[in-house]
Amino acid sequence: MNPATGYCIGCLRTLDEIADWLEMTDEQKSELLARLEERKKVPA
Repeated sequence: MNPATGYCIGCLRTLDEIADWLEMTDEQKSELLARLEERKKVPA
């Protein structure tokens, strides 16, 4: 985990997002994946 951002260094998700992944709907997963694309654009 990156202490500055709170995101996983490998997948860019937060601990809560990682923990919730299996319970998310397909729509929620798609929304999160879109947010991850935006996170990739911001330097850590």
